Amino acid sequence: MKNKNINMLLVALCLFAVISIMLIVFLDKAHDDFKEDIRINADGVTEKTLTVKNLKLTPTQKAEYEIHLTCAASGGYDFFLDYEETQDGGMKNFVSVTVLCNDDNVYQGSLSELLDKDAIVEFDGTLEAEEPLIVTIRYEMPETVGNDAQGTSADFKIHLKVKKN
Repeated sequence: MKNKNINMLLVALCLFAVISIMLIVFLDKAHDDFKEDIRINADGVTEKTLTVKNLKLTPTQKAEYEIHLTCAASGGYDFFLDYEETQDGGMKNFVSVTVLCNDDNVYQGSLSELLDKDAIVEFDGTLEAEEPLIVTIRYEMPETVGNDAQGTSADFKIHLKVKKN
């Protein structure tokens, strides 16, 4: 009888350990960078709203978001990223933003500039048929940020507009 109770306890502990590991992995994946695949209309304008909820960073930490843009017809396109704040969690003043288009830097600035000053990130690029053009948006909190940023977050929307030029 004693062995049966010990075995049940060991099984319960193993089950608890497995569930704990799964929860840790799930929470870690929740902070992973997202990837968005967007199909561009070849003959007009494509608009898409991307939502960033509860972005939390600590000094030296980065978060990257990739947008894969594809189309059926090759050509030149104009791209516009317009930021709209949905909730001020106090983090925007501490975060820098870098936007890359196929690894070419097209914007470098602060998140507060994009959210408060209605700055729009504008750039152009060439889409090849069925070849993705990758737009990477990187958020980074510099190492020099102090305790003022502790417990802050950011919630915002990015309105992406793509227009054939």
